[in-house]
Amino acid sequence: MKTEIIERKGKPFAVVPLKEFERIRHDAKMLDEIRAYDAAKIQREETFPAGVADDLMEGNNPIRVFRQYRGMTQEQLAKTARLARA
Repeated sequence: MKTEIIERKGKPFAVVPLKEFERIRHDAKMLDEIRAYDAAKIQREETFPAGVADDLMEGNNPIRVFRQYRGMTQEQLAKTARLARA
C-alpha cells in the first residue's frame, strides 16, 4: 500500500489511495460487528431471528410466538409449564 504522510496545522496525516481507504473502512466496520457479536456471546443472552421480533412488534401473542419459534404444541408447552392447556 502506497502511503503519503502530509502535515496540516502541525498534525500529521496519512494519505492512502481511495480503494485502500474503502477497504480499511469496510474492515473496521466488520471488526466492530465481530466485537459486538463476541460481547453478546459472553453475556449468554438468548437471541432469536428477526422474524420473531417482527411478530412481537406486530402485536402477536408473545406466548404463541415463542411457542411456535421453539416448535412446541400447546400441549407440550402446558406440560412443560405444569399448567392446564386452557
